[in-house]
Amino acid sequence: MSLLRILIFFVLGWIVWRLLRPAARNKVPRQPAKEISENMAACVWCGIYVPESEMVQDRKGQKFCCQAHLSLDDTKKRAPPS
Repeated sequence: MSLLRILIFFVLGWIVWRLLRPAARNKVPRQPAKEISENMAACVWCGIYVPESEMVQDRKGQKFCCQAHLSLDDTKKRAPPS
């Protein structure tokens, strides 16, 4: 008899959970995630891809990942190709 009571208890609990679950979900409306994308460009010196807003550009329009690589390019010392 106790097994039947446990089974009934679980079935009733499951029914209550199913009825309350949609109500809890509707209280907080979900907003779609905003997609923020940015163009990536390769550094002329090392080839690593960096967001264009973070790149350093020289007078010729070449883009570098950092000021150090821009300085290295000014001295015309190229890194060996990988």
